[in-house]
Amino acid sequence: MQDSERLEKGQVHFRTIIEVAGRPQEYVENTIKGYVDKIKKESKTDVIKEDFAEIKKQKEEKTQEEFWHTFVELELWSKNLPSLIDFCFDYMPSSIEVIEPKELHLKEREISGLLNDLQGNLHRMNMMVKEISTENLNLKRNANNLLWNIVAVLTFKEGKTIEQLSKITGFMPDNLQNFLDKLVKEEKLIKKGDKYLLKNAPKSE
Repeated sequence: MQDSERLEKGQVHFRTIIEVAGRPQEYVENTIKGYVDKIKKESKTDVIKEDFAEIKKQKEEKTQEEFWHTFVELELWSKNLPSLIDFCFDYMPSSIEVIEPKELHLKEREISGLLNDLQGNLHRMNMMVKEISTENLNLKRNANNLLWNIVAVLTFKEGKTIEQLSKITGFMPDNLQNFLDKLVKEEKLIKKGDKYLLKNAPKSE
């Protein structure tokens, strides 16, 4: 189909960038390819060009933990403006550049429909965020309980330094420090010198 025909049908020509970050490397590679494969199967969009960037290893500034990052630049046609908005909510691109049409002329009914679709997507996203927040809260609570059980076992009979606990649990000392301080404040652990000991633990004979 010629570009002029697409424009007459109300289609929108745009360029976009989708980024993926995480670990391990295979996860990032598979995820970015999976996104593009899914977009190609969409009936509301037509991919005409794709350009994958090289995947690179990076470090998180605060924790210095390594992760992998890549992105893909796509050029597409969407069925109409609402389809473009749906695309933005579904794939969360880091940037969108509308190439054609240069101007958009919408009737009142089209604007109302567009706003309703936008509101529906915002409501759906809000519900997803709330669900994810609840799941993350449960995961964090379970992880804290698990870590507490491990620390309790490790400090049951004799004290352990934060370096020893870090080596066994796999948690970085900086991340473990706040957790141990909280346990001391809650009087679950006792700190003697540089070692942590379970409170009310039996004395070693």
